[in-house]
Amino acid sequence: GVWEDSLVSDDGASFVKDYEKFYPNKYDDGRGVITQGYGCTGNEIADWGDTITEDQASIKFKYLINNKYAKPIKEDLDSRGITLTQNQFDALLSCAYNIGVGDSTSGLLGSTLYRYIVGGGRDIDTIVTDFRMWNKVIQNGVASVWPGLDIRRKAEANIFNNGIYDSTH
Repeated sequence: GVWEDSLVSDDGASFVKDYEKFYPNKYDDGRGVITQGYGCTGNEIADWGDTITEDQASIKFKYLINNKYAKPIKEDLDSRGITLTQNQFDALLSCAYNIGVGDSTSGLLGSTLYRYIVGGGRDIDTIVTDFRMWNKVIQNGVASVWPGLDIRRKAEANIFNNGIYDSTH
């Protein structure tokens, strides 16, 4: 099954799904990005019709979050000899699902947050601050805090710091 050898916990997957929400039809996310299912975009949804079922979206989500997002993060951590707890990994994974895994110059892997954590940083307030650096949306060249993203980043920091998976928002 798709959950065998899953790198993300059930709680972590549920948290991300709760934030992404299920959309059966393709829609514009407000920034010109066509989205469907659980926050899937681009070639992730290219082979989907105009409408999909929640079961189809869940299967695709489980595959993507494990293979496109979790695996490269785990490989990077392993290459550095770093082991995180499941909740710490899930928190980073949720953030990456939203901002992209990236590389040393972009996305999660290029973030101040990631550099701090792989450097051994565990100060609770610093981690909250670093997650919240990713609470903005750029529209017409202007970056502004998006309240929903700020709430999600604080919730991800809470997962990382305290192991509390609270997706109420």
